[in-house]
Amino acid sequence: MISDSFVHFRTIPLAICISMAVVTVGYVLTNVAYFTTISAQELLLSKAVAVTFSERLLGNFSVAVPVFVALSCFGSMNGGVFAVSRLFYVASREGHLPEILSMIHIRKHTPVPAVIVLVPLFIPALFSFTCLFMVALSLYSDPFSTGIGFTITLTGVPAYYLFIIWDKKPRWFRRMSVASLLLGRNSVNLEPESPCMEQCLELTSNCSAGERSLALV
Repeated sequence: MISDSFVHFRTIPLAICISMAVVTVGYVLTNVAYFTTISAQELLLSKAVAVTFSERLLGNFSVAVPVFVALSCFGSMNGGVFAVSRLFYVASREGHLPEILSMIHIRKHTPVPAVIVLVPLFIPALFSFTCLFMVALSLYSDPFSTGIGFTITLTGVPAYYLFIIWDKKPRWFRRMSVASLLLGRNSVNLEPESPCMEQCLELTSNCSAGERSLALV
């Protein structure tokens, strides 16, 4: 998402610092307001602390709080959709998904590659251990439901072998991939990130579908 910014070397640090500061101060002040207005017992018994807080202070205007909560969820969903689209883009560039997902718009040049953040090895190791512990605990407490989810996760193994491990794919498979590239390029104004791929598509633009597939394969 950094490449979407015109002056990313200045915009990104400012966005990170300002957003983190605003969110931190906002959450701290919100919790201070909760604890100064509502007792600890009421907090424990309340099903929605924000609604209880607004009913005590705002009266009839408390109906606006659920609306703002919904808007907050909408903003979070919007950011998630924006980020997840980049995940598919990068996965396609690495060969994990069809190549059509790695293409970018001719004029807008989006989506852009995601940014890989390097962290100490201890952090992903701790995260992995925590996830494994939670999965094991869930499997012990509810083996049927957890087993279904675990089975769904294992369905990604065939896809991994199909798109990553299997190097010598048959010609019909490669022709389908090329056909999807040409269809996406011509229908929704896409272009490949690789200049070599762009030259190949330009050279074969006047050929028939079969000739294009053979030329690119």
